[in-house]
Amino acid sequence: DFWFWEGVRKQAVSGFYLRITPDQVGIGVGAHSFDKDRLATFRHAVVHPQAGESLQQAVTALERARFAVKGEHYKQLPRGFDTDDAFATRMLRYAALWVGEDEPTPKSLHSKRFVSWAMTRWSKQAPLHRWLVDNLQ
Repeated sequence: DFWFWEGVRKQAVSGFYLRITPDQVGIGVGAHSFDKDRLATFRHAVVHPQAGESLQQAVTALERARFAVKGEHYKQLPRGFDTDDAFATRMLRYAALWVGEDEPTPKSLHSKRFVSWAMTRWSKQAPLHRWLVDNLQ
């Protein structure tokens, strides 16, 4: 497992990850959990007009690129949040936010082409990382 983050490790909210096993490679970005304070900050960012719109653009682009956006945990909206916005309603049920995929190990794994393979995926996923760092870190 590899995880690359910005800033001080203990304060990092998001990172680029890579997991290599004999059968597959997992690659993605984001936060696999939010502590209590970060979860509160995340929820307020989701309903903030500019931050929420920016997140929606990032998530929409990821889903159009066929990446699964993960982290949904709760079945109901948290107390104190009431919105008619479908996207905000969805995101308010998340306890983490990341995107990733597991793929069969590429033939390029043992060559310099593997870096390009990984960077192609991370480049498409990077807007989610950027949003998390800009809004939660």
